[in-house]
Amino acid sequence: MTQDDSVVLQVRDAAHRLFADLAERQKKAQRADVQAQRLSVPLWNDVEAAGFDRLLAGDMDGEGWPCAAEVLMAQGYHGVALPLAETLVARGLLQQAGLSSEVPGPLSVVQVCAGGPEQRDVSAAGVRLNATGLVMPWGMDARRLLVTWASDDGRGNGVALFEPPTAADAWAVSRNTAGEPRATLLRMAGWSVCDGRLPMHADVRGWCALATSSLIVGAARRVLDLSISYANDRVQFGRNIGKFQALQHALAELSCEIAAATMAVNVAAHGMETRIAIDEVAVAKIRAGRCAGIAAAVGHQVHGAIGFTDEHSLHHFTRRLWSWRGEWGTEREWALQLGDRTIRSGGAQVWPHIVEMSR
Repeated sequence: MTQDDSVVLQVRDAAHRLFADLAERQKKAQRADVQAQRLSVPLWNDVEAAGFDRLLAGDMDGEGWPCAAEVLMAQGYHGVALPLAETLVARGLLQQAGLSSEVPGPLSVVQVCAGGPEQRDVSAAGVRLNATGLVMPWGMDARRLLVTWASDDGRGNGVALFEPPTAADAWAVSRNTAGEPRATLLRMAGWSVCDGRLPMHADVRGWCALATSSLIVGAARRVLDLSISYANDRVQFGRNIGKFQALQHALAELSCEIAAATMAVNVAAHGMETRIAIDEVAVAKIRAGRCAGIAAAVGHQVHGAIGFTDEHSLHHFTRRLWSWRGEWGTEREWALQLGDRTIRSGGAQVWPHIVEMSR
């Protein structure tokens, strides 16, 4: 084990201890309403105190993304509903753009598309954004909104930080399948707090996809652990259902999928620290998405109807898997992008490219 590996493992262990405690506290707070998932300020303050929201904005000597991936896996495993992924990415992007990451959190991030309803007025005074219909993860709970867009000259993405509107009629509250806030910004017209330009290698969608893939891996691991425990306890036809070969095969398949997705996320995380690793990120999101589908299917097959009840914890993780699988790009979208890049590189470069990604 290298010294850098030791740092990542220490961060991983600390994250699991913290999120295990936060999960219990969040469970007690939400016992009256399992769908209520607004930001818990005390829980968020504990995450900030641990420094987990700044892993991509600090000097981690090449271990920023590997540590961040482990922290997000721990969050996904324990099912703690906090905008940590969005804040991690936003702070990292601010630093990449040469802006101060010392802004009040939590943060939300959104990438606007060319030709969309947003209008940007870039001048010496900053960036003025006139936007409608932007879906912001945890938007109403965020202290700042990070908006990125493709620059007209093709030299990196533009980025600007905004204060969210405070008027209640500026937002339409919605939730994803997991019950996490996904507020739609109905109207916004304001100047940025700060703005800049991201370097060419800072792919916003890729950063968010890698963060989401890490969450998926953590939640899938929890589904596997819950399923193994239930299979060993549940007795049917005179023996534990875990003794049935069909269930053993299903759990073995899920274990293999989790291992593959974990490896893909780790490879992408290490690659993001040293170079443009968008192909590795594509593989990670593809494998994580496949893993999410299999984990949800196997988990509910093992548990049967009880896994869908409010009293059982399984669906709290499978609903997250269903939600995260489609956020920041589906398997199909990333597979098409990866295939297109591979084809354009030429047939002679396919195998060397695969070998390079595997290092």
